[in-house]
Amino acid sequence: MDRITVVSDTEFRDEMRAKEISDSIGPVLAQTYPGYRWRVEPNIKNGIVDIRCEMTDCRYGFRLKLANWFSATQWRNLVIKAGGEILERSQLSRRVFNENDFLQRPRTFAGHIQVDL
Repeated sequence: MDRITVVSDTEFRDEMRAKEISDSIGPVLAQTYPGYRWRVEPNIKNGIVDIRCEMTDCRYGFRLKLANWFSATQWRNLVIKAGGEILERSQLSRRVFNENDFLQRPRTFAGHIQVDL
């Protein structure tokens, strides 16, 4: 705590925008697909948001372009579709996390759930 970090106004605005985007996506995924852990990684400079489910193979996810959403409803639908697509490709339930089903999924050598691409 004895170091001071100086950032430009642009960097600060980008960080605040990234936090705002993460805070808007995370709860939607948590409510729609309960029991799963999600990772939301916004990249403001490139105008993209990467969404991954940490309970599947995290090498695969879904990328949304920030310029493609026009309303809150459309954005919410894109986020829900992305989360559902990730779960379907991992052959996991879209309704609620099922531990028995999760433990019985085929795994890769590294222990990740095999994803159907």
